[in-house]
Amino acid sequence: MFPRLDAPLVLAHGLCGFRRLGFGPIALTDYFRALPSLMRAAGNTVVLPKVHPTGCIERRAAKLARDLERMLPDDQPFHVIGHSMGGLDARELLIQPRWRKRFLSLTCIATPHLGTTLADLGLHKLGVIHRAVTAVGWDAGGFQAITRDQAARFHDCHPLPNDLPCFSIPADPPEQDVLFWLKPWYRILMETDGPNDGLVPAQSAAAFGTILPAWPIDHLRQMNWYTGRLGHSRLSRQVLSHYIHLLHHLANLSQSRPAEPVEVVPELEEAVLGQPLVTQPLTV
Repeated sequence: MFPRLDAPLVLAHGLCGFRRLGFGPIALTDYFRALPSLMRAAGNTVVLPKVHPTGCIERRAAKLARDLERMLPDDQPFHVIGHSMGGLDARELLIQPRWRKRFLSLTCIATPHLGTTLADLGLHKLGVIHRAVTAVGWDAGGFQAITRDQAARFHDCHPLPNDLPCFSIPADPPEQDVLFWLKPWYRILMETDGPNDGLVPAQSAAAFGTILPAWPIDHLRQMNWYTGRLGHSRLSRQVLSHYIHLLHHLANLSQSRPAEPVEVVPELEEAVLGQPLVTQPLTV
């Protein structure tokens, strides 16, 4: 189902994320649930860095760089898919010349390039807790980084490269498809920012690079969480289909062909979804 890319694929996790959960050699799940295994089965080299779950962007990006140095040969170019804050970590690396030359592409999925109102509200309501954990030495700078003011400053200081394919994928699920415990935040953002995925406004997620069609999937299900049995539930098939289309898009770039729009392939649609895939272009 997945195409084989001619370069490694780095999957960068978001805020409060992880590489894998398990005990010793026993893995229970990945941040991108089951997706790395499926991509590897197609012959891809998939790299899963592990950065500080709540740290500031600079700290997370520094750890991302160390992991890439350890996991990939020197000067090996690669594609990056960053989910949520993982896209900001990758953007921090992009301003460093020695890393910039190794990027083949950057795709940001639901990345809060302009922040999220929820971070502002959270720090206002829970500021005491944030200050307390910071006082005992825990780095919670990631939450501050995605407030609207700080994110806007970061965005201005990290311009879009002129010579690198960069893409952003916003998300705009219908409310009935949003996880029940994300719905309160979804409704708040609908009032303050408009379309969103339960955590990140679509307009914020679409603020960097070329905008690809919006995914009708909430923020947690974009990692294939809470989608039911892999490949059997409607939501799981939908998530798989979007990632398959994304890798086909990257494969076109790798073959030095002009980037083609992500579109439904009828044979793939039948094999994976068993029903039409609905994608929604975003107007911003």
